Amino acid sequence: MDLFRIEQMHQGWYIGDFTPTAFQTRHCEVGWLLHGAQSYWPKHLHQQITEVNLLVRGRMTAHIKEGAKSLHEGDIFVLHPGEWIKPEFQTECQLVVVKIPGIQGDKLILREDA
Repeated sequence: MDLFRIEQMHQGWYIGDFTPTAFQTRHCEVGWLLHGAQSYWPKHLHQQITEVNLLVRGRMTAHIKEGAKSLHEGDIFVLHPGEWIKPEFQTECQLVVVKIPGIQGDKLILREDA
């Protein structure tokens, strides 16, 4: 058995094709991400990756092409390649994020007014 601490990982990412990692693979990336209330996260999309998110704790708004969606603890939201999101964190949020496949450099930051 291998044993790690989340504090040893980079920004909560613990499975993927990067270092440090608890399990190295190109098939996916998995992270436990913490975002403070009102913390900034840019409008972005993934070009080839599908991103599956579980909001474990907190409340947030997902600004997407179709409008704003209020999300709460227990909500699972899936972003497909090319779908953009601008997250807004109302409270401290904890998310488990899975990206399939694991492709470094796939995220594209968008202009806020675009």
